[in-house]
Amino acid sequence: MLDDDDSQGWDSRMAIRIVRAHSGRTITLRQLQKWDRSGLVPATSRGAKRQRLYMYRDIRRLCIVAELLNAGLSPQRLAKAVRGIERAAGKVNRPWESLRIVSDGESVLIVDGKIGLDAIRFQTVSLTLLGELEKRTQTECVRHAARRTPVAARIR
Repeated sequence: MLDDDDSQGWDSRMAIRIVRAHSGRTITLRQLQKWDRSGLVPATSRGAKRQRLYMYRDIRRLCIVAELLNAGLSPQRLAKAVRGIERAAGKVNRPWESLRIVSDGESVLIVDGKIGLDAIRFQTVSLTLLGELEKRTQTECVRHAARRTPVAARIR
């Protein structure tokens, strides 16, 4: 298992290759530079001649950003979503790489158990897991089966 201590980092060109292999999305050198300057996905360190070096954590984030772009998220919503993901990770005290992130191209939801958080609006959303709903419904129907009124008695 790689972590940031295991690597000297990858240069921008290699980071682009890794992201493309992972997500099928080609990001450009200009995008990487812009994301670094804006803080969206900054390079952790610099090499010779101030060359950007991306550590494993940075590559994971680049891959997540690429997946959000693949889902159809606009660059403007992407920046808001990444800020929201950062806030959510702080709220649940977990790295955002370990959260479930779901997007339909418009919304980005961070899912943690039965709680969802809209990363763009930073609002909590309610999640209903249909399998659990089905089990609870069956349990309650079985529990109350003896109390139900036969259909023939209701028709009169």
